[in-house]
Amino acid sequence: MMDVNKLKLRLNQRQDGDLDRRLVIPLNQMTDEFGRGDLIKEYEDGVIDTLLDLKRDYEVTQYGHEYFHGDATNSADPTPNTFYDFTFGSLINPNPFTATYLNEPLTGNIPNSGGVMGGFNYGATTPCLDRLENLYPTNDEATIYSPYDFTDPTTWYGYDNQGFTPEETYRYEKSFVKSFFKLDLYDSPLRNEQKLLISLILSPLNGEKIYRPTIDLSCPSDGLPDGRWNCYPEGEKYIPKPTFNLDPLGNSEAYYIYWLKEETFIKTSVFYMSAKFYNGKSGEVIPFINKPQNTLPNPYVFKPEELFYYRVNLNRDKYTYTIFDTATNLRVGTSDDNRIKFYQYFNSP
Repeated sequence: MMDVNKLKLRLNQRQDGDLDRRLVIPLNQMTDEFGRGDLIKEYEDGVIDTLLDLKRDYEVTQYGHEYFHGDATNSADPTPNTFYDFTFGSLINPNPFTATYLNEPLTGNIPNSGGVMGGFNYGATTPCLDRLENLYPTNDEATIYSPYDFTDPTTWYGYDNQGFTPEETYRYEKSFVKSFFKLDLYDSPLRNEQKLLISLILSPLNGEKIYRPTIDLSCPSDGLPDGRWNCYPEGEKYIPKPTFNLDPLGNSEAYYIYWLKEETFIKTSVFYMSAKFYNGKSGEVIPFINKPQNTLPNPYVFKPEELFYYRVNLNRDKYTYTIFDTATNLRVGTSDDNRIKFYQYFNSP
């Protein structure tokens, strides 16, 4: 039998002459499992740090619209409000391109008796005459608008172009309540390079109101039988329009932008904002551009980065944002006369 390890045991002698009877055997008595628990804990901590990326600051903060103090052509009263205007259009002919955009419904007088409202004869029966008095506004500031005619696109305004009647918008029909505007903020206006970073939602219910005639369109066009009061004009009502005046206190939906407090891993303070409307009635998604399509030299050929976006700048010191027209580089959205304007875009045939 061959010896592999040669061990020499030595008895240490103390200074007083006695012998140290302890035997010190120089063998490593640690097992293979020794320290593995610490290694597993170290591995787990490393995986958690990687997944959570704890070295990066994900804290977000609230950015409000920067106060606008006005100039020589505008009000000098400071305001932090943000003003949006979404204009829907009606495509009359795709090629050559012909479309109508109405910023306000048509104005005009409403007759006291007889006549047609929305294609319906509302003066056919005597009981209707009493209700015609309700068609007039009760205050002097309200404007009397011409009746909505579902057969004539030139009379359509706002949500009329999306298939919603003034009656449906006034009554907050379910399909109208489910509709919404979506503002998307990208890091670049170039579609093949951009990443979506922020989305803001605007409900049509929070838009400004306009005084407009309403009517139940289920009425027959060949006359109104007595007793069917729901078939008669219901007078003028305050109806939402696709125009928004957002403020930090009352109508604050989509007013604030929530973004990273520090530039830790996404180093950008400039965004490019586009807009779409999601129609809860038809299921369509309607894109917008920043100029009326019928004013373009070629309605279907242009650079998307120039017409689909507004530029949003963040001020990380003040925690505010400002919005600019990408073409003129002028600030917009500061007042009722300087709105962020979007116009419905129609795809090429």
